[in-house]
Amino acid sequence: MPVRLCGPFAERSRRGAPFFGGLCPSDLALTNAGTASSAEEFVLMARWSSKVVVVGGATEGALDYSNVRSAPLPSGVRVAHIPMTRRGWLPETSVDAGGIAPDVRVPDGASDWAVFALGVLAARDAE
Repeated sequence: MPVRLCGPFAERSRRGAPFFGGLCPSDLALTNAGTASSAEEFVLMARWSSKVVVVGGATEGALDYSNVRSAPLPSGVRVAHIPMTRRGWLPETSVDAGGIAPDVRVPDGASDWAVFALGVLAARDAE
């Protein structure tokens, strides 16, 4: 399969903020349980574009509470990890409950997720 020579941030808006556009008919985000926190923020941002398809597995679900600060407890043995940010969408919606589900789930028997994802992208571009 040929390599795509474009990326999700192929262009920038007038204000310099990245957006999904440019050379590709569509782009993809490949996710799994290792996709967490800021990467989940990226997946949510990518979903705003009709050009992006999320392929893989559900993300970890580590976004509702973030920007963790560590504080040693008086005993000196333990450390408390305290989130400084709580998302405004709580309690109605929660990413932490089950992660972000992909648009297309990679089948359990797939040996190479990247090849599967590129196949999904090629089929989408052919539409």
